[in-house]
Amino acid sequence: WVRQQRIQEIELTSLARAQNEHVSHTFNQASSALNEMAALLAFSTVDARQQARRLHEQATEHLLRTPQLRLFAAYNTAGAELVSVRQNGSARLPALPPPSLAYWRQNSDSRIFIHPPNVDSDGHWFIPIEQGARDAQGQVLGSVFTLLATDDFSGFFRETQLTPQDRFSLLSLNGQLLLHFPVEANDAPPDFASLLIQASRDRNAVSFETTYQFGDSRHIGVFRLLRDLPLIAVVSRPTDAARAGFLAMKQRLVWGVTALVPALTAWAIY
Repeated sequence: WVRQQRIQEIELTSLARAQNEHVSHTFNQASSALNEMAALLAFSTVDARQQARRLHEQATEHLLRTPQLRLFAAYNTAGAELVSVRQNGSARLPALPPPSLAYWRQNSDSRIFIHPPNVDSDGHWFIPIEQGARDAQGQVLGSVFTLLATDDFSGFFRETQLTPQDRFSLLSLNGQLLLHFPVEANDAPPDFASLLIQASRDRNAVSFETTYQFGDSRHIGVFRLLRDLPLIAVVSRPTDAARAGFLAMKQRLVWGVTALVPALTAWAIY
């Protein structure tokens, strides 16, 4: 059983790595687009109407380049909207949260700020992502948003999951649950924040394997910190599924030996 559990952990680690690369690629595309928009917003010497036109053009270009990004919006230092551009056919998107200008004024962190996800009227989930705009002196001049559709993450996980019981969760650094796949799963997610606090006491890095209660079953989970992003990806599988794999392997060995005995007996007699 210990050996089979280790095999399950290796499989889950490989699956987690694949999810990390896919999620990281998408979020990095969003981050790069927001940084370009923020740089343009911080270029305060440009005429306001000309700046709005450039922001609109750049947003349109990013929407064409990255279909998962469904909307871009820019706000000035007073929180007033300067421009809002959305993908064609995306008329029913959920509303963006207010710009976090106080956060950008109080924090020098230049990474993107990831807001809690929102759902539209059709049940599709979106993650608002925000980036502050600062001038060369560090003064906050506003912020820019994009709205990331999560359908692509769900589709990728369905294609790569190794068993129907596999689960994928995306967390903020403090353990807030942002996404959970499969969406239709009825399992109550665990208290990820408490798991991360416990892990921080026992380990130096937030990349580890552990077991925990997930709904009605015990899971083996692999936690991995996404490089350069304030996110943690978790892939898990019920320990019962791991035991089932072990028992199936054991049964195949028994059947193989049973089938081999008559052949060996016949060979010995011959």
